[in-house]
Amino acid sequence: MQSILSPQLQYLDERGNTHQIFFSKKAIDEFESIQKNAMTSDENGGIILGIIGGESLYVESVTSACVKDERTRYAFLRQDEKHLDVWNSINKNTKGRIGYLGEWHSHPEKNPTPSKIDQEEWKKIKNELGEPLLFIIIGAETMYLEGYF
Repeated sequence: MQSILSPQLQYLDERGNTHQIFFSKKAIDEFESIQKNAMTSDENGGIILGIIGGESLYVESVTSACVKDERTRYAFLRQDEKHLDVWNSINKNTKGRIGYLGEWHSHPEKNPTPSKIDQEEWKKIKNELGEPLLFIIIGAETMYLEGYF
């Protein structure tokens, strides 16, 4: 299976600016594990943690579905507070250097696209937290990435 992620991506935002997005091996490994089961498993998801560096984002780690999250074949709803516990722990241990970058989840399709629900949720998060933010949907063959800078 070919990786859907490379350690470095260029992202062209809606204003025509280019941004670099870097992925740690740990984040790539987690996404590749999800990719392998995207067509047969319930949706998975979590938060994206990393570093904001000027016009670049550095994805250091991601959380995955926890016990209290709601998962079905065609939906994922992050409910478990363990995601926030991981975020707070990493943020504390890195003295605030690593923080929240966005959300990710999987779709049971080869080439995922955001649903209307996804877009509405992302808009709410953007309005609440501001920019930069990163949203990723993992599919079986490709991933969908949307960034706000």
